[in-house]
Amino acid sequence: MLLTTLTMLLAATDVHATGEGPGEDQPDWAVDYSLTSPSLIGVSLALSPSTSTGLASVGVPRPAFTNSLTLERALGAHFTGLAAVSVSASQFAPRGGVVTGGGLLGLHWYRERPLDGFWVGPELLFQVSTQREAMTGTVVSDDRALGLRVRSGWTQRFGPHFLVSASVGVGANVSEATEVTTAATLSQATANLVVDASLAAGVMF
Repeated sequence: MLLTTLTMLLAATDVHATGEGPGEDQPDWAVDYSLTSPSLIGVSLALSPSTSTGLASVGVPRPAFTNSLTLERALGAHFTGLAAVSVSASQFAPRGGVVTGGGLLGLHWYRERPLDGFWVGPELLFQVSTQREAMTGTVVSDDRALGLRVRSGWTQRFGPHFLVSASVGVGANVSEATEVTTAATLSQATANLVVDASLAAGVMF
């Protein structure tokens, strides 16, 4: 009788420690798809002097929104690590268009438990863009950016496997743009302040 009672107590303790209730384990991984707005403000500072009025046109037009796929992993009682990749393309002629790719690495702190409720954390991100000229299909401009931001948001669970989150990010990046013209190759570096909003939905396992 005593052995049976001890066995039942140990089993109940194990269920309580590893899940939120009988048969419900705490998920360690999440994969989600997010849609992020362009910067809500437009503040930039030129880091290299302009040597030609043509530099004013240097830069690659970015898509209105950025799509990304994120993998997030619980790293303890309150932290998660994450990695994300994004690729987008827009075509304005048979041989002309813009291709943009990027990624980020981050660390999020959750107030209650991983993948649930309020969270905040730093993210390191990079992005590259290439624009091709419509008539010849040759590269006419390249844009590279590296930045750091702090993102804060709320993740809401729906059942044991689904989640939706909304967040706002504030940060800065340094970008270098290169434009090829018939007369010369022009380059300019800028520092940019970025504020954006994001919505995401995904699955936990």
